[in-house]
Amino acid sequence: MALTDDKQLYIFDVKTGKLIFKEKNDSSFLAWSPDGKWLADGKSDVHVRDWAHPKDAKTMPSEVEPPFAWHPQKSLLATDSGEHELELWEVPSFTNRGRWKAHERTMELVAWSPDGTHIATASADGMLKIWDSSSHKLVAGEAAYAAVKDTEDTGYAQLEWSQDNKHLLTADMNMPLRIRDATNAKVEKEIPGPKLSVIALSHNGKWLLRNPISPSVPILDGQCDHQIAQLASPEVLGNFSWSSDDAFVAASVLTKGVRIYSTEALRADSAELLKLARAKVSRDLTPAECAHYLQMQTCPPRP
Repeated sequence: MALTDDKQLYIFDVKTGKLIFKEKNDSSFLAWSPDGKWLADGKSDVHVRDWAHPKDAKTMPSEVEPPFAWHPQKSLLATDSGEHELELWEVPSFTNRGRWKAHERTMELVAWSPDGTHIATASADGMLKIWDSSSHKLVAGEAAYAAVKDTEDTGYAQLEWSQDNKHLLTADMNMPLRIRDATNAKVEKEIPGPKLSVIALSHNGKWLLRNPISPSVPILDGQCDHQIAQLASPEVLGNFSWSSDDAFVAASVLTKGVRIYSTEALRADSAELLKLARAKVSRDLTPAECAHYLQMQTCPPRP
């Protein structure tokens, strides 16, 4: 799935690369529901379509604006009300399930925790807030991003939850990649590297793409402790999206186009790196090292 500068929406079959849907569309936000049934898109307003009938896009109530995010298990969409409020909408009935004041400035990012119990939001004033999705009460708030004017582009502002619901990853053009405690939004670890980077955490939490907007994209382990693989491209890559089973990762090419990578191939590259490392390390890895570096409960035998 891709939006292009010529205001077109393209949807491809990830296995064959075949184009299966195309339409004129000037949206700047896109999001599939976790079950793959619903597609939300929008720019100044929000449209939702049933993938069984993709040309029949329904416009949500007029006050609803991007950003938006799907609940991880339900057909429930979190959106901006247009008045700096966070709203919850049931799809396809568009029944409102909650609305509350979230920020004093334009909302820029919204993300559900993987278990659906919390929602993280960020606004143009740089504030990150974490909400209880049932009570709508504020859990934590912290300055996490560089503040911008409401009319300015926030650049590559990023917000991701860890799969265990315990941490948030934040970054933008002026702030480094940081891992934050999801109970208080405070920084636990700052990851060295370029500030201008796009991040994309796999659904299983084991792979983190960190793109400094270049043809060479490092892949870190989910804790950001070390590099385990690398994406290589003859062209500069932009944004990324993981398939729901983490079998593939799609990357936009800044010269227009989409590249699709198989994580099986990435694992093979990682295995080659492991062979090289083992050729230089005489001892066996400890169980803790295997769990941390290889994401394996049992260490494979030495060759």
